[in-house]
Amino acid sequence: MAWLERKETKSGRRTWYVRFWKPDGSKGSKALGVGLTKREAQQLMLDFERKQALVAAGLVTPDTMDCSLNEFVKMHHTFSKANKAESTVLRDDNTLRNLMTFAGSKIQVKEINRWIIDDYVAHRLERVKPGTVNLEIRHLKAAFNQAVRWDLIGDNPFKGVKQIRIPQSDVPKFLDQGQIEQLLAVMVSDPLLPLVRFYLFTGARLREGVYLRGDDLDFDRKIILFRGRWTKSKRNRILPFGQLPELESLLLGQSPKQDFPVFHSVKGSDTMWNIHWVGHRISEMFNRIGIPWATTHTLRHTFASHLVMQGVELFTVSRLLGHSSVTITERHYAHLAPGHAERAIAKLPYR
Repeated sequence: MAWLERKETKSGRRTWYVRFWKPDGSKGSKALGVGLTKREAQQLMLDFERKQALVAAGLVTPDTMDCSLNEFVKMHHTFSKANKAESTVLRDDNTLRNLMTFAGSKIQVKEINRWIIDDYVAHRLERVKPGTVNLEIRHLKAAFNQAVRWDLIGDNPFKGVKQIRIPQSDVPKFLDQGQIEQLLAVMVSDPLLPLVRFYLFTGARLREGVYLRGDDLDFDRKIILFRGRWTKSKRNRILPFGQLPELESLLLGQSPKQDFPVFHSVKGSDTMWNIHWVGHRISEMFNRIGIPWATTHTLRHTFASHLVMQGVELFTVSRLLGHSSVTITERHYAHLAPGHAERAIAKLPYR
């Protein structure tokens, strides 16, 4: 017999767990996911009970559990949607569908082996760039790790699949002071100007700015809370603005209200901007001033690059950006740090 429990973490995230009794009489627990509805959690619990019953009866073992690739894609979509950012969910779905198109929807998850994977990689390399294939391999490896956790397979067939070696990509481009002034000048009467300035002041991602609400601002403590629901890492991130009066003035100028978007559409204070239109509009502004390569994300790179060039430690920049690891920050911005390499070499113990 199994039953459901829901727990809330300190960060406010609610997670569903299925509790059950093990054959030895001890209590077991398995996390189902964050953000699930009760109905979704109940369905996952029923699936779990069915599989456990089959294993207990000796009819199947965890690594021979029947589950078609089509069924797994549907299960994984539910899990991914509840636990990951929208863009990651889309990439997960597209990658799994590509594999299903190649291998067939009726193939069992347990039948995916290294032979099929190698053929699939070769197939994809004929159609997309090596970097895209590497990204798909990472997503598939993570998806099949989940299949292992769900006892659909005993081992991940993508384990040991190596990334394709490709030349290191160029470091991110960013705006210099003159280009920033050009952008602000061309948008002087544009309703998106406050949002663009916000991105330059905070390094926020596109969705983090569009979905920011009045209750995410604390003017007493002078902090902005980027909620995990909208961040890429699904973790809350705090950005202080006490030392940046221009940002505080910008935020106050939006007359933020509880439960309403800070940067609202011209249609009304209760209507947020369409995120896709915002991205398109900002790219259009960049085209007008002769910077066709720039996008909304370039504003984030601009924020980080100028901080690093002013001597801010990479670890601090990493925290402000919400990177999962400082290694990501180093990869993109270490070359901009004044004296960064020199300080590292100076630590040699021998002379």
